[in-house]
Amino acid sequence: MKEKYYITTAIDYSNAPPHLGHAYEKITADFIARHQRMRGKDVFFLTGVDEHGTKNEKASKEREITPKEHCDDIANKYKETWAKLGISYDYFIRTTDELHKKAVSEIFIKLQKNEDIYKKKYEGLYCSGCEAFYLEKDLKEGNICPVHNRKTEIVAEENYFFKITKYKDQVKKHILENVDFIKPESKKNEILNMIDDFQDISISRENVKWGVPIPNDDKQVMYVWIDALNNYITALGFFGGNESDLKKYWPANVQIVGKDILKFHAIIWPSILLALGLELPKTIFSHGFITLGGSKISKTTGNIISPNDLIEKYQADGLRYFMVREINYGNDGNFEAEFKEDKSFDRCQPLENRVNSDLANNLGNSLNRIVASILAKNCDGIIPERNKDSESDFPEFVELTKKKIEIQMDNFELQEASTSIWDLVNKLNKYIDVEAPWNLAKKALEDESTKPYFHGVLYTCLETLRIVSLLSYPLIPTISSKIWEQLGINEKIEDQTWDKIQWGLTISGTQTRKTDVVYPRIDSKLVDKSKKK
Repeated sequence: MKEKYYITTAIDYSNAPPHLGHAYEKITADFIARHQRMRGKDVFFLTGVDEHGTKNEKASKEREITPKEHCDDIANKYKETWAKLGISYDYFIRTTDELHKKAVSEIFIKLQKNEDIYKKKYEGLYCSGCEAFYLEKDLKEGNICPVHNRKTEIVAEENYFFKITKYKDQVKKHILENVDFIKPESKKNEILNMIDDFQDISISRENVKWGVPIPNDDKQVMYVWIDALNNYITALGFFGGNESDLKKYWPANVQIVGKDILKFHAIIWPSILLALGLELPKTIFSHGFITLGGSKISKTTGNIISPNDLIEKYQADGLRYFMVREINYGNDGNFEAEFKEDKSFDRCQPLENRVNSDLANNLGNSLNRIVASILAKNCDGIIPERNKDSESDFPEFVELTKKKIEIQMDNFELQEASTSIWDLVNKLNKYIDVEAPWNLAKKALEDESTKPYFHGVLYTCLETLRIVSLLSYPLIPTISSKIWEQLGINEKIEDQTWDKIQWGLTISGTQTRKTDVVYPRIDSKLVDKSKKK
């Protein structure tokens, strides 16, 4: 039986289409999911959208359509963007799904029967952007929300509350005893510093109509903590009539969230799970913000950039590679964008520099030099015989790289893993420069005895490219597939497993194929010219 691997992302609030911050989270989760699939694991990758609440009510009114019509439209926009980015999720959940709504109603009833829910009047400082109450000490001077930089308002309602105080000591104990529960380490310390101050939380809203009604109380609807947070188990059939997926995949191996919602996932969510009698996830990983001009990308503040604009200019793989390679996973990352006079996206110079250097030059050019040039001219495009005398230390280096990447990916060191892949690419380029196969080709014409060594050099280059395509497939699936195709391999790259990453599996006599350039160089001069028009 395959080892299971359950990975989730936060479900994005659907008051507007996805921005680059959403894309970053999904790119990194997809990198992990694809990698674990290659390792032979039975992966279930969940993402989706959170569709209830006041912001969606407001957005639908502004568009003069119903909340459901608005949510249908936005959900489709998310799905379209994730398809362009190659996000290989297994299930896309919407909190308006009938099975989810039924399940969260049953969850509420169960918690109420267990006396984990009670009703009381409450007054507090509320941020509509976060849809959360704050303690005054957690706000900036003047009661300003630290996330949205706007003044909170005093809200007074009679709501249902969940007894988080009943469970937070157990959660704290779990955090202290399980080193992998919250990652990175710095985020764990933040949670430990705030958990003691957590009070029982409001789980319903009185003046909101767009939401799941509270059972036996149609004057209130469920709030995000009981509604949206539970998507991670309702997607697996919890209270859905068939809980086979829940038994198979829960607890989650990793739940990936932004640092602004970590406290909800690391304190409130585990408390709910304890109340329901379920195991806690193995790891909650908190990534940083993507900033634009030094400020967090946010739909609420209007500081956004669409991933679709970046995909159009740099391709999905260009964006995927840049976001992983440039940002230390767990830390913030600044996106240095330039905009046109009409405020539409123009270019990102660091992205152009990175993809030109790594994808177009180091990877794409090495493939082109070997396959389209030297191999085509000297071997009719047919892969020659292996020669161990030509291999240098590539077999050992590949094995070490493979093991290193396994450890890095299991520890969510995504930037380091992408660097390890490119260490192999860079080693190949140095090998090509030192061996100079174009000179070896001339020498082989003059001296037949040198041909086996020349052919061995070509085999070494082609075998390295085969392994690079496998190692990089979870990160840049389209480019890796194109390399795979050029190497003439008939098996689909998406069907390949981790054990195929071993030296010497390229088959001599295989006819390579001439195809388009795997990643065309971004011409900055052309971008500049269009900018001046």
